Amino acid sequence: SLAQVAAQQRAVAPAPAPAPATTTTTVPAAPAAVVIDTGTIIIGTHATRAYYVDGAARGVLSGLQPIRLRTGSHRLAIHAEGCTAWDTTVTVRAGQTDRIGYRDPTCH
Repeated sequence: SLAQVAAQQRAVAPAPAPAPATTTTTVPAAPAAVVIDTGTIIIGTHATRAYYVDGAARGVLSGLQPIRLRTGSHRLAIHAEGCTAWDTTVTVRAGQTDRIGYRDPTCH
């Protein structure tokens, strides 16, 4: 019978090949990238003067001091009562220190 032939073929058929072994390898995660988004400007005055960054008062300068700022363009100004302010635009570079030096308002 047809059923007997099919049963015999199944009996002599080779067993299916085993699935290939899988290997799992754990790769350590890469360290997170450190993003430096600030730089430093070194600027000072010969007398105690107020300084501004992008129009906002930030404090006083007396002698040379480092000022840490975000990267990009910034407007710096140094003010003294009765004087014409010193001002400029600086470009702060990530991770860099740039020296502007001593700057003072013009007093008459």
